[in-house]
Amino acid sequence: MAPTRAEIARLLAAAEQAATEPADHAPLPPARHASPPARDHRNYDRLRGTYRTLRGWPLRHQAAPLVLLGTLWTAGAIAAAAPGTIGPIMLGATVTATAGWLVRRRRHSTPRALGEARRRTVRTTLAAGGWLLLAASQGAWGWPVAVLWIGGYALAAPWWYRHRIPVPPPVREPAALPPPAPVCEVTEPEPEIPQLWAQRVGATNRVLAGSYLTAPHMIGPAAAWIAQLNPGVHTTQTAIAAAPLIASALGLDIDQVTVDRPPGGGADRALILVVDRANNPLQRINHHPGPDKVYDPTTGYADIGIHADETPARWAFYVPGWGLAGGAIIGGIGSGKSTLITNLATIAGYSRVLSPWAGDPQGGQSMPAVIRRATWPARDLDEILLQLRAAAKAIDIRGALNGLRGVDLHIPTPAEPGILLFLDEIHKIFVRGSEHAALGSLIAREGRKAAVAIVGADQYPGLPTFGDDEALRSSMFAKNLAVLRTSSNVAKGLIPGLDLNPKDLPDRWPDGSPTSGLGYLVGQRTAPWRGWYTPNADTWMAAAPHVELDRVTANFIGPDYVDRAARAAAARASQAQRIAALDPDALTALLAADPSLAAALRSHRSAGTSTPATPPATTGSGWTPQRTTTGGVVLTLAAAPKFGPPPPFTPPADGLRPAVLNTPAGTRIHQLVTQGVTRPKDLAAQAGVSTSRVHTVLADLAAAGLVTNIRYGEWIPTPTSITAVN
Repeated sequence: MAPTRAEIARLLAAAEQAATEPADHAPLPPARHASPPARDHRNYDRLRGTYRTLRGWPLRHQAAPLVLLGTLWTAGAIAAAAPGTIGPIMLGATVTATAGWLVRRRRHSTPRALGEARRRTVRTTLAAGGWLLLAASQGAWGWPVAVLWIGGYALAAPWWYRHRIPVPPPVREPAALPPPAPVCEVTEPEPEIPQLWAQRVGATNRVLAGSYLTAPHMIGPAAAWIAQLNPGVHTTQTAIAAAPLIASALGLDIDQVTVDRPPGGGADRALILVVDRANNPLQRINHHPGPDKVYDPTTGYADIGIHADETPARWAFYVPGWGLAGGAIIGGIGSGKSTLITNLATIAGYSRVLSPWAGDPQGGQSMPAVIRRATWPARDLDEILLQLRAAAKAIDIRGALNGLRGVDLHIPTPAEPGILLFLDEIHKIFVRGSEHAALGSLIAREGRKAAVAIVGADQYPGLPTFGDDEALRSSMFAKNLAVLRTSSNVAKGLIPGLDLNPKDLPDRWPDGSPTSGLGYLVGQRTAPWRGWYTPNADTWMAAAPHVELDRVTANFIGPDYVDRAARAAAARASQAQRIAALDPDALTALLAADPSLAAALRSHRSAGTSTPATPPATTGSGWTPQRTTTGGVVLTLAAAPKFGPPPPFTPPADGLRPAVLNTPAGTRIHQLVTQGVTRPKDLAAQAGVSTSRVHTVLADLAAAGLVTNIRYGEWIPTPTSITAVN
């Protein structure tokens, strides 16, 4: 017989009681803290779901100011209808604002963002309290309502700008379908940049999670977007440092992607530039437009290349109201350091207010065009030391002049030019504890006001390059710093303000051509730039105006400056004699290529200590180099240079006049020299030609034996040379 429902219920109750009671069937003592009955969480879950829905609403940020204004309007109407409620309403508004601040303050991770949020909360609270008092006294209608909404919109404008709705990229018209190919292959179209950004950059757990691209436009050949970053999580500097990862995510090279500061400012945004490989301005050869066309004397800046968006890359020279700017160039082998130095020296010469000096401890081979044409060239450490001493003296005397004139800055002019000293391989010059390093530090720190500055170049940016002198390095890095491609992994960490690693720059373009001149200008833009291609640098340097120092500065410096040309000619003559001792044929080739070397040999016949490898054969008033071959044959060079006393001058026969006298400038300058005009500047004024042309003609006249340079800046005719023009 089956049990009834009542029996089944009794059995279940007995089993439950047996399971809860102990074995001896004694009743359990009551619990000290009995748990309350289970609560119904349905209302809480409903409120939580509503909150999540509101947080996920895309327009919540745009609607928040409107909700606040509506709440204030309602509270003001209540205060106007019941004046006794203004106190509780003001207290409630203050408590609400304080609670909101305590909740939202944790969302700001930087002190700057926290301070801005604090000021915004205080402004909003004060404005709301003021309007509530106005509504309580004047009513919540009429002109107080206009004050509420107009003022509320004005205060909410920055909020709406930061939380503006992203503008989707324009929808492109579908392209016409191509004709069917013989073999049809279905391929997926490549995603656009915004889609790639959303998938690989702005997605969760990506480098800039929560960011997106907006405001598409074009800047030159570059496609540009504004990257809206995740406020309080990422900043513009974060995006700049992530440029290599962004380029990788977009499937591009580092030179094709530029992450820069946005034009309108804002730490929660970044400017993204993308250039196509076929239209990349950095990959093509950009010819120098000319040194007289790139310098702007009103700003003191000169264009030295272009960025990827074809905007100019600029270098500061003399900045009005600031002074003369030096700088540093850091780059590895083949990166384009020497080309950039030549570019800067050429611009300095064409400014007509700067005197370019150049020092190269490697004998001038690092920047030959600059060494040949600089106002004061130095090919060894001893001459560079004289340059540094002279620059320090110029700072001293110009400081005195500034004090007497009652001015702070020495303004360079053609009559009183500035001094810009270009130094290459500075790690060989600024040795720790040397006089070179001490003088370099003095010039870099104090030369700005005296219009004296140094531009140095090297491969490594560490302290040893600057003689372990942090003051010297930081002063040279202050205004101009060009960082070209390097091979060092630590260069980025040694250069303040460099957000990208210069080693990531490519050394070859896809077509195999070198990337010389590609780099970054630290402190200006994070966009890479490339310097001009300057095949005519030597010609431009030769034609640049020859800028001499003013008499006060030159006389205060003394023989170190006045006799620099004589020392340079003596050094060249000494080297020529060394070459003649080893191989007279080589010297003959050098003289044929450079007639001014022959003039140096004639002016400094006793320079050097080298002697010929074979005894010279005396012929007349000079000597002719000879050498004996291994077979015993004595070879004599008919056109060999003469190192002894100069032979008596013989007027050339008709038709055999020196070529320089067959030109109007040569004839006129020779006549002026024979009439007692000795200075090149005076010769240029009376002959009606440029100073550089005068120097060229004088060198040719000296090579022809018609004039001689007794000291720098003074030329006189040789004996009886006046008959050469008859």
